[in-house]
Amino acid sequence: MISKSKTLKKNLTTKNHVNSMIDYTSYKYLDIQKKWIICEGYLHYRYDQIKLLNLSRFANYYVVLAKIPIEDDKPIFVMYLYGNQKQKPFKFFQLDEYERISDQCSKPIESKYVLFELIGKDKSDIEVFGANNSNERDKWIKHIHQILNRTNHNFISNDLLMVRPDLKQSWTEGSHKIDHINGDVTSIYEPFIPK
Repeated sequence: MISKSKTLKKNLTTKNHVNSMIDYTSYKYLDIQKKWIICEGYLHYRYDQIKLLNLSRFANYYVVLAKIPIEDDKPIFVMYLYGNQKQKPFKFFQLDEYERISDQCSKPIESKYVLFELIGKDKSDIEVFGANNSNERDKWIKHIHQILNRTNHNFISNDLLMVRPDLKQSWTEGSHKIDHINGDVTSIYEPFIPK
């Protein structure tokens, strides 16, 4: 499932890549070079909302914020949501389609997570994420805010700080498949360990 984001397919015209098509929306976690990763870790993502009952469903995903180089070395900034490191992303967000990030939700959502919103240029396009604590939320907001400021001002720099989580845990197969209503799930912030 790919998000509402436009599918990014670029024709590369360099000598090495004549007429090749690259689809960055479907990179598996193992396809992403470590030098492209700005920030990574587990976040809760609101993937469904039942409006009549005012319920939101959250699931735990491994999120990768990356700076992907494309033609002429002009990078794009993306967020991948993974349920499994060997599969394509559950969701893909191209950050130049988003206008701002908010450290709180515009609508009341009951959750034990510390929530934040990624708000699209189309104001109805709002993505809600939850972190286990305010420090985690603040880290993600800082990086995304920095990227949105740069892309909205048409300025991209190479000085973004790369953040890697300190903790390690092996991937638990199937933990991402559980539906979580009102965010009633606990998880440990751990990175993927490539096999």
